[in-house]
Amino acid sequence: MLCNCTDFGIQYSKQAGIKLKDSYGSWPGGSGSNPGNLGEDIRKLSSNLNYEIIKSGGHTLGNS
Repeated sequence: MLCNCTDFGIQYSKQAGIKLKDSYGSWPGGSGSNPGNLGEDIRKLSSNLNYEIIKSGGHTLGNS
């Protein structure tokens, strides 16, 4: 089984007790688990007693 960064995140979350569906997407020349689709699926989740979903913006480091 081939894994990409999205697959890793889904599996890591599963170990933490957070069940995420495989966010499959397709694009010209390929298909597979897709980080953009995963982000949209996470936005649809609700917080519960085990975790909080923070839907406001965040910050990331730039590439250099």
